[in-house]
Amino acid sequence: MANLNKADTGKLQRAIEGRNSSQGYVLATKQEFKALLDGGLVEANETIKDGSKVAMRASDAGVTAWNALNPTGATTAPAGGVDSGGNSFKITKGIALPAIKRRVGEVTGSKYPFDAMEAPGPEGPASFHVPKTAEMPNPAKSIASSVTAANMRYAEKAEGTHKTPKGKEVQNVKYTRHYQIRAVGKDDPDGEGARIWRTK
Repeated sequence: MANLNKADTGKLQRAIEGRNSSQGYVLATKQEFKALLDGGLVEANETIKDGSKVAMRASDAGVTAWNALNPTGATTAPAGGVDSGGNSFKITKGIALPAIKRRVGEVTGSKYPFDAMEAPGPEGPASFHVPKTAEMPNPAKSIASSVTAANMRYAEKAEGTHKTPKGKEVQNVKYTRHYQIRAVGKDDPDGEGARIWRTK
C-alpha cells in the first residue's frame, strides 16, 4: 500500500468514523475520496445519495491500514459487515431516529399567530408584523417557509393529482386558509421587516 498523504489520512479517518457511526457511513463525493477508493481503502454505496455525494465507509483493508498507521489509540471498526444489495454496509436495527435539529434562526409556524387570525371581514384582512433585526435581517425570506407550512396545514385533499415543475406527481389540495407574506419598509406602521396577511 502506498503511503497516504496528510489529506488522505484525514479522509480515511472520516471513513473509519463513518463506519463506526450509527448510520454506518459518511457522505462525500467520489472525487473527494478517489485515491482511497482506487486503493481499496474505502467503499462506496451509490444507492445512498445526497446530490453529488454518496455513502462512503472504510473497507476492511482501510481499517487494517488505519490501525497500521495508528498502532496505539487507533480508531477501529468491526470487520466485515452485513451485505446489503451488493455492498458491505452494516445494517443495524433498534437505533432510534433522532429528531431533526433545526438551524439557528429557523422558525416554525407555531411561533406565529396563524391559528388566531380570522378570515378577512369588513375591516380588511388580519395581519401581523415581524421586525427586521440583526439576527433576522430579511424576515420575509427567513419565515417564508413558515407561511407555506401554515397554508399547507389547513389544506384539504382534492381530487386528482398534478405534476410539479420537476415532474413529480403530487396530490391536488384545496386551501381552506391562505396566508401571504411581503417585505415592508419604514412606511409600515410597525417599521421595516415583513408582514403576513390572512387573505382567505
